Amino acid sequence: MHAWTDALAAGRELSPDEVDAAAVCLLDPQVSDTVKEELLESLASKGETAGEIGGFVEAFLAHAVDPRLTELECCGPTLDVCGTGGDRLDLFNVSTTSMFVAAAAGAVVVKHGNRGITSKSGGADVLEALGIRIDLDPSGFRRCIATAGVGFLFAPLYHPAFKA
Repeated sequence: MHAWTDALAAGRELSPDEVDAAAVCLLDPQVSDTVKEELLESLASKGETAGEIGGFVEAFLAHAVDPRLTELECCGPTLDVCGTGGDRLDLFNVSTTSMFVAAAAGAVVVKHGNRGITSKSGGADVLEALGIRIDLDPSGFRRCIATAGVGFLFAPLYHPAFKA
């Protein structure tokens, strides 16, 4: 990973193959957090390109659980809602609230979320407080979309590679 860090420090964009390999290393628990931090800091300092961001998205999605939601199950506009977390402003959970507003307006809503890490209430915490199950497998998620037009993807279940 040091070669990529050096390349980024020199202002060079990572190639698609380098992005794929870097993503695998970032997901590898055997790679130290310090090395991962150096890579991510170098990438941020250089400024991420659209190609690098797209490459990381593709690489990380390859490690995600596919909820297998088909176009037929999403009749009408479909929104994918995910909060950013980490704003440190102690705001209410805007993204989770917006999922209900959008669904009430007729959109099919897929909400990604997790427990609060930097705040008191992540999307999962809010939904649990409302009595909504957050631990649905893909078939349960699709059933929610079909019956209510809204479904929640709990990050630890759908992005297991990101578990700490």
